[in-house]
Amino acid sequence: MVIISFSERVQRVIVEEGHRAGMTVQTHTTSVESLDMAIEAGVDIITHGDISGPVVPIPMETVRKLVELDIAVSVLPITQRRLEALQQHNPDGTLTPYMAIGRENQTRMIEAGVSMLLSTDAGIKHPVLLAESGTIASDTVDQRTKLGEGHFNALAALEELGMAPMEILRSATSHIARAYEMEDEIGSLQAGMIADLVILDANPLDAARNYRSIHAVIKDGQRVDLDALPVAPIISALKPDG
Repeated sequence: MVIISFSERVQRVIVEEGHRAGMTVQTHTTSVESLDMAIEAGVDIITHGDISGPVVPIPMETVRKLVELDIAVSVLPITQRRLEALQQHNPDGTLTPYMAIGRENQTRMIEAGVSMLLSTDAGIKHPVLLAESGTIASDTVDQRTKLGEGHFNALAALEELGMAPMEILRSATSHIARAYEMEDEIGSLQAGMIADLVILDANPLDAARNYRSIHAVIKDGQRVDLDALPVAPIISALKPDG
């Protein structure tokens, strides 16, 4: 079932008013039809635009529209290893077929030159519930939604799909800045830009796995003490007994 929340007329009005207010307009789509409607409405960013339903891939005609209108797409890349784990251990999972179609759509977008933005839906999961999950065999393979891991796995997935090394880097940096119209502040190494940096011990243009080779993190121009960062997940919603 596909739910279209707003009519084409209302979508156009939302975009017009958002742009009138000087804002970037972003939408979330989950089907070919909702994606095409969002493109026609003139949005700036389409969130998870690579997810087009359980069985229907995005037509190349629609992919070309994204390029022609310079619309950025936030994508959810997963590795082949993760897809195979989902298909083997969680074949009836709601998102399993969506992830398979997503990889197909991502390949088409890469070939067409769509501006793709790295995203993961990452967050902190309840460790007890995760351990008790009936799908633990697939949940722990190249996780997409694990905070601190998801982006690394997504970068590796884009490499598997054939994205050029510099485009992979841009998907996590300058493409995002440009999509949000903040390229004068963030997204690239230039004088006067906000000084948030990650320094690596290995060249990520040689292999996506090198993004994990973190030597130092600079935040607001100051080096972060990585040894002082917490490593245990905090489940803040839990209430103490009694």
